[in-house]
Amino acid sequence: MPKYVLIGLIVVVGTFLIMNYWPKLKEQTKNRILMVIFGIFFISIFVLLFLLMFWGYLVDIISILIAGIFSCIILDILGYLLKLMGIPEPSWGIVGRWTYYMLKNATFYNPNIAQMPNVRYEVIFGWIFHYYVSICWAVIYYFCFLMVGLKMTYFSGFIF
Repeated sequence: MPKYVLIGLIVVVGTFLIMNYWPKLKEQTKNRILMVIFGIFFISIFVLLFLLMFWGYLVDIISILIAGIFSCIILDILGYLLKLMGIPEPSWGIVGRWTYYMLKNATFYNPNIAQMPNVRYEVIFGWIFHYYVSICWAVIYYFCFLMVGLKMTYFSGFIF
């Protein structure tokens, strides 16, 4: 139980600090902070998967990849069902364009992304980034629950 209290406290304090100090920062500083966070996150996912492979957890790596991909497929099916009810699907072309310009210009926040020139294969970039984020969430779930010692259940996976 103390682990959950500590995690909740960290989330609350972190949210307070971000809400308090974020508006006071310059745009360039915000972009640098977000790019550093994104870069650390991007690199850490590959490092963690490599360490799992090095330590002999190949079955866990396959489980993580399968969980990430299938959870994304289920969300895509739910998105399609919402489309049948009249709710539009996300535009993966915009996501791909944002990903391309984020990596090219090192700017995380781009309010004019819809007016930026189209990128070749931006829809494919968007889908790849969409599935990459899902796999990253599966890696985070694995480390939060298994490595930290929290109990993994179907309910905790659904909530996560």
